[in-house]
Amino acid sequence: MINSTYSIALKKVIALVTLCLFFSYNQLSAQGNTLSFDGVNDKVDISNSPSLNFAITNKFSIETWFKTTATGYRILVSNRIDVSPYTGYEFMVSSGALDFSIISTNLSNSMKVVTVNNTFNDGNWHHAAAIYRGIPNGNNVDIFVDGILQAKTIPANTLSGIITNTNLVTIGARQLVSAYNFNGTIDEVRIWNKELCASEIVAKKNCQLIGNEYGLVAYYNFNQGIAAANNATVTNLTDLTTSNNTGTLTGFALNGATSNWIASTASVTGNCAAFGPLAVSGNTTICIGSTSSTTLTASGANSYTWSTSANTASISVSPTVNTTYSVVAIDNNTCTTSQTISVSVNQLPNVSATTNSSLICSGQSSTLTANGATTYTWSTNSNATSVVISPTVTSTYTISGTSAAGCSNSFTITQSVSPCTNINNSSLSNDKINVSVFPNPNKGEFKIQTEIEIINGEIIIVNAIGQKVFEQKIVQGTNEIKTAGLPSGLYSFVLLNNNQLISKGKLSIE
Repeated sequence: MINSTYSIALKKVIALVTLCLFFSYNQLSAQGNTLSFDGVNDKVDISNSPSLNFAITNKFSIETWFKTTATGYRILVSNRIDVSPYTGYEFMVSSGALDFSIISTNLSNSMKVVTVNNTFNDGNWHHAAAIYRGIPNGNNVDIFVDGILQAKTIPANTLSGIITNTNLVTIGARQLVSAYNFNGTIDEVRIWNKELCASEIVAKKNCQLIGNEYGLVAYYNFNQGIAAANNATVTNLTDLTTSNNTGTLTGFALNGATSNWIASTASVTGNCAAFGPLAVSGNTTICIGSTSSTTLTASGANSYTWSTSANTASISVSPTVNTTYSVVAIDNNTCTTSQTISVSVNQLPNVSATTNSSLICSGQSSTLTANGATTYTWSTNSNATSVVISPTVTSTYTISGTSAAGCSNSFTITQSVSPCTNINNSSLSNDKINVSVFPNPNKGEFKIQTEIEIINGEIIIVNAIGQKVFEQKIVQGTNEIKTAGLPSGLYSFVLLNNNQLISKGKLSIE
């Protein structure tokens, strides 16, 4: 018994330890990882893509976290190839300084900006950002390190011409040369097709992006693989934007504490909040129709460009289907932000109405009933679903219905009215034949009394549109007629004797 109890307890302990090890193991995977580069042949190649090719008149920005103690040229991100004409852009650590350059047609048409501070190869994590404003002059390039704008020198400033290349973008190396391969760790590489402003850099450098931020054309958070484990199958670096600029790992050992996916200690936690004061407001639900529109208003910046091409703060839109609108704004600090707003379009209710009697006699009543909406307003000022009317002449009524979504539509219905001058409660006569129909109006049961000999007689009843709805044989004398559930309304009848018309008139069923 004791041995059995001990065995059960031991199994529970082993299971608990195994579970803890499982969670510890998974804590090392993916979340908070980075890539370790060996400085020899490790690199990440990203295929040539229009989203990553920039002309000298295009604004763009490059961000990354890095840690190194290496000297000399150590590439962070490069679009250059190490053979003439050396065309492309490049961001690197140069003997501890940060170095950003662009070469267009050849080395004579180039620009190079280098930070004065050259102590960033101190073995600590640093966030670096290079900002190119689309103006081919080094004075219009800024380099930020750890959110601080750096003093700079401009060794080359003769950029001109057109950049044309089909080069790869490479993280950690320049194409066709290994002497400049990065030696250290790189994390959070971001490439933007816009000019980042100082406040946006500071706001986003210590948090992870989503991938759908305005202007973001490539984003690698490096949260892949299992830290310092065998990652032989994890050979792609995922781009979290819709550009799908996937990177391919080359040269990495992908096993152990170096040249592999390892745990990152860069100061990056959580997801970034939406940046900037830009706000968009307006009624986001409208009803379909040529007169339905809504006004969308952007605020918090100085200039605005809407996806409709409008450049005003407010726009009026009349979509016929659910539509999302976006606006790009620039504020006093040259920060460019974007917001979207979606407008939902609701259908109009299919309003209709019916009458319980298509034709009534003057002075009689009928009931009109609306359907297809949630609330109603009649032209009689009633707000009920059904209304009782007693027109003396044929009349038209309008019903306005509103749906639960607040959309309205209308419908008109005509109530036909007959003077019923041939109807009385006692008799219908012609010059030779006396025929009595009573009571009239009735509930569907009445009597017909004739004073002549009837041979093969019958009564035929037709509705307001001429359809035969009832027939019954009759004889001389009194005949009881039951119309077997005919709806209320005004009908016409004829009496036949041996297929000869002997009388006709109107019959009102209530």
